[in-house]
Amino acid sequence: MLRILINKKIEELDNINDLLEQYKYINIDLGTGNGKFVYDLAKKNPNTFYIGIDPTASNLFEYSKKAQKYKIKNIIYIISSIENLNDDLNNLADIVYINFPWGSLLEGIVKDMPEILNKISLLGKSGAEFNFTFAYSSLHEPAEIEKRQLPILSTDYLLSDLTEIYKKANLKIVSCIDLTPPEINVFGTLWSKKLFLGKSRDVFRIISHKI
Repeated sequence: MLRILINKKIEELDNINDLLEQYKYINIDLGTGNGKFVYDLAKKNPNTFYIGIDPTASNLFEYSKKAQKYKIKNIIYIISSIENLNDDLNNLADIVYINFPWGSLLEGIVKDMPEILNKISLLGKSGAEFNFTFAYSSLHEPAEIEKRQLPILSTDYLLSDLTEIYKKANLKIVSCIDLTPPEINVFGTLWSKKLFLGKSRDVFRIISHKI
């Protein structure tokens, strides 16, 4: 059973498939933050169903309320961490987004943590796209890097060591790019704004496909 947010109230959803059957595509935004990124996509693409997932319900109040007010039917927000996410969403997604993750979700996509990456991989259908955008630096987050033993980010690391890690989770990395500031500005989440407030940093996006 899934816990979903409607306005500011958490309700239980018995069967998500009842919501999905009329939609051609299903996209999941994991660690959705304030939910703006996936909300904007839902408004633009009415034939795709969007699922935003985050453990902190209060961050989502604004966009959950807007979705109800403007009758945007192709979006829900699920309250859960990746560690506690049940199996109801497995093998559903055509695209899985993770934008500017932190904590265990960040660890799970940048180092060898199969217990996290395997759960992420399970969300996608065969051939699904996994679109991850992330950033941290030894200049701005030395304590976090040391605490979580994060690798130093570089294209070489992402296309060599991380490629081998992803293969074990049935994910094949197909591209790795360093984003420009205009490309970063489109996200609009609370966490992305905090990361870049008065700071200059490299931002990486890796795209992989489920094999």
